[in-house]
Amino acid sequence: MKKLIQTAFLSAALMAPTAAVMADTSIATIDMRVIFQQLPQREAAMKKLQDEFAGRIKELKALESKINDLYQKREKDQALMSDDDKTKLNRQIEAMQTEFQLKRKNFQDDHRQETEKEQQKLLAKIQSAVSTIAKQKHYDLVLPIDATAYAKPSLDISKEVINEISKQK
Repeated sequence: MKKLIQTAFLSAALMAPTAAVMADTSIATIDMRVIFQQLPQREAAMKKLQDEFAGRIKELKALESKINDLYQKREKDQALMSDDDKTKLNRQIEAMQTEFQLKRKNFQDDHRQETEKEQQKLLAKIQSAVSTIAKQKHYDLVLPIDATAYAKPSLDISKEVINEISKQK
């Protein structure tokens, strides 16, 4: 029992300086999902990506349509076609499918890469805004809300971050 009491006093003595330091620490939280969803620059980035990839999307849809047309032709005319014609049509379909898969994969890779670049640009703006607000309001620590078990809603500075980023445009 004596050992338990000593341990409790020792723990309390070690925690006292930490508690005093924490009392002077100013903390805020941010909700990254809310910030990303409400950024005006996000819409501009999405529009840029749509414009950049619109031609390739159109090309993929046209190729997919051609492949479907060939499938329908094969199903409809199969009984009337010679073996050579069937073979030629099957090879044409296979070649177009291979081309489609390659173009789709390249499109997906390029789109993902460009999306990540745009997100990194937005993230840099968010970091800058958080840093600016933290310096202005003298916050010692700003945590993402999803990294905390609990935080008072009054600690959330997400709206302030959005306003700061909106000023940057």
